[in-house]
Amino acid sequence: MELGMISFTARGTGLLHRLSGLLRGRADCVCRVPERFLTPEMEAEGIERTPEGGAASFAREMFAAGRPMLFVGAAGIAVRAIAPLVKDKLTDPAVLVMDEAGQFVIPILSGHVGGANELARLIAGLCQAVPVITTATDVNRVFAVDVFAAKNSLIIADREAARHVAMDLLEGREVGFLNSCQVECGTTLVDGWTPEGCTARACGRNIYIGVEKNPAVSGETLRLVPRAVVVGLGCRRGTPVQTLREQVQLALERAGVMEQAVACVASIDLKREEQGILELAREHNWEFITYSAEELMQVPGEFSESGFVRETVGVDCVCERAAVAAAGDGRLILGKQAANGVTVALAVREVRLRAE
Repeated sequence: MELGMISFTARGTGLLHRLSGLLRGRADCVCRVPERFLTPEMEAEGIERTPEGGAASFAREMFAAGRPMLFVGAAGIAVRAIAPLVKDKLTDPAVLVMDEAGQFVIPILSGHVGGANELARLIAGLCQAVPVITTATDVNRVFAVDVFAAKNSLIIADREAARHVAMDLLEGREVGFLNSCQVECGTTLVDGWTPEGCTARACGRNIYIGVEKNPAVSGETLRLVPRAVVVGLGCRRGTPVQTLREQVQLALERAGVMEQAVACVASIDLKREEQGILELAREHNWEFITYSAEELMQVPGEFSESGFVRETVGVDCVCERAAVAAAGDGRLILGKQAANGVTVALAVREVRLRAE
C-alpha cells in the first residue's frame, strides 16, 4: 500500500510522525512536514519538508502518482488543495483528513473505488480514532457494488447503470446478480453466492459479471468485467500495428468478448521484439508474455496444426497454444483466426472472486 501524508502544525507533525511509525511495514509512506518542525530523527526516517507551494503542491504530486493521501489538519485545507484536481470518482485517488488531535479520520474523496473508507478504518484502528464514514451504502449497510468491483479488480463498464443499481439497492429494490465466476467466502468456494439485496434471477436491473459483450440478460445491466482474456498472437515479421489491431478486434467481436476483458497478449519468444505486438500491448496496457517453442509444445489440449509453422518456428500452432499457456487453468474460447499474415486465438482464465 502507498500513502502520502502532510501536516501543518507542531501537534499535527507529531501525530504524522507517530502514524508513520505505526504504518511501517504496512505502507510505503511519503511524508511532508513544515521545515520548522522537521527533526533529525524524522529526516533519518525519510520524512521531508513540505515542498514550495504547500498543500497544493503536495496534492498535485500525489494525484500525479495516483497515491492515496492523508491531510493531518483542517478539512478546508485539503478541500482547497484538491479542488482543481478532482476529475472522476472511478480514477481519483483516496483523500482523507485527520484532525491534529487524532480523534477523527474522515474520507473526503474516493471512499469506495479509491479505498478511502477502508484506509480510514485502518488508520483509525492504529490511532484509536473514530473513522467518520459518510457514504450511503456504508451508513445503511447495503451491498456496495463499486467496493466489490474494486476489491476484485473488476472493471465497471457502465457508469450510469452502476448509479441506477446503487440507488435500487439503497431503496430496497431487488437487483439481479448474474455471475459466471467462482466466489470464495474466506477459504471456501461457495456456489450460487449472492450479495444481500440481490437475487440469482434477472430483474429490472441487474449486475452481470463476465467477459461477454452482450450477455443474454433482460433489463438494464451493469457489467462488471474481469480482466481474464488472453490474446494469443502470431504474425509475419514486420506486420504493422494497425493490421494487428484490426485482427484482434475482429477476433474479440467474433467471440462476443469485451475489449476491457483482455489481460494480456501471448506469443512465441521469437516475437519478443516484434514492434507491432509491442506497440499494441503498450497502447492497451496489456502485458506481453512469450514462451519458447518447447514450452508451447508441452501445453495440453487439441490445437490447430500447421506443418509450415512447425518447420519455421518449431511449434504447430503459436496463437492457440500461447493463449492457453497464458490462461493457466483456463480454456480456449476462440480457435485460430488467420488473415493478412496474422493469427489470433482467445482463451479465458478462471476467475475467483472474493465475497465481501
